[in-house]
Amino acid sequence: MAADGTKTMNAKLSVKPEKEMKTDTKTWVMNDKDVKKIFSKPIVYQEKIDLNPKKWNEGKLAKAMEALVRTEMQLLANRVSDIKKKAPDAKSPKEHKTLLKSLEDALNDVVDRIQDKCSEALDELASGKGEAQAGIAMGKKAMAKLKGLSISKLFIGHGQTGLDSISKWATAEKSGDEKKVAKATSAAQKDIDDALKSLKETGKDAQNIAKYLLDTGKKLKGHDNGQLAAFGLSIMKKDMHSQLQKLDADMDKLEDVLTTYSDVLSKGKLDATNAPGFKKDFETIKSYQKSADAAVAAMKTLETQFKKIEKDLK
Repeated sequence: MAADGTKTMNAKLSVKPEKEMKTDTKTWVMNDKDVKKIFSKPIVYQEKIDLNPKKWNEGKLAKAMEALVRTEMQLLANRVSDIKKKAPDAKSPKEHKTLLKSLEDALNDVVDRIQDKCSEALDELASGKGEAQAGIAMGKKAMAKLKGLSISKLFIGHGQTGLDSISKWATAEKSGDEKKVAKATSAAQKDIDDALKSLKETGKDAQNIAKYLLDTGKKLKGHDNGQLAAFGLSIMKKDMHSQLQKLDADMDKLEDVLTTYSDVLSKGKLDATNAPGFKKDFETIKSYQKSADAAVAAMKTLETQFKKIEKDLK
């Protein structure tokens, strides 16, 4: 029986494995029957929980749980994307079997992470610490993610890497020497693949923090506790909100440019027709650095406000 003032609810998560996958990855998953079989069932977690019905219902719980596991779903999407790149080389039955095993392992690992995360989050929600303490926990997590965050020179660095590779390729192309062109293309491919790896390790962290802060702001801005509500409103304030959204969008743009350029290089299709377009894209990417630095600085201004709230509500 639920405690007074609470109602027993079914907290259920049901999310498709391909939820955060990019279109090309999703298409590959759906078109390969062996791969499709691995991802054919939704990722499910459910648990009974006693909550205040004035604050929660099963629909709100489901949405909150889906938002909770977005980082894990993005991790799965990235892993599948990386494995997909190896698919053209997995020609023998043994190699194909190994590739499928990698996909199964990636899925199982993320499912385990999701189950642990959902269980822990629901325990905290129903722990009786009160709404204020739940809000404090949410804010602490956001602030912890900010500690040590730095993306200084990320856009400038990756943009310049792209421009340098195009310049070297153009010099080789003018020479008319096919071996020099092939060498410049291969070097560019390596540089861009390294840039993509770096982006996933650092840039995506910054993007996910921006997304998490926006989500935290939405949840806290209507909080019963006035201080926590004010903190949520600070995150959702027009200037802060727009900076976070721009950082999120700019990271997507950077990833798209690098991915598209890498694909063109790998297929040997960089030429005088498309090179100027990539050059313009990379110059644009460099211009995003100023607003990215401003977004990180703005995010860090939230720390002082939160520390005071945390102290007052102890």
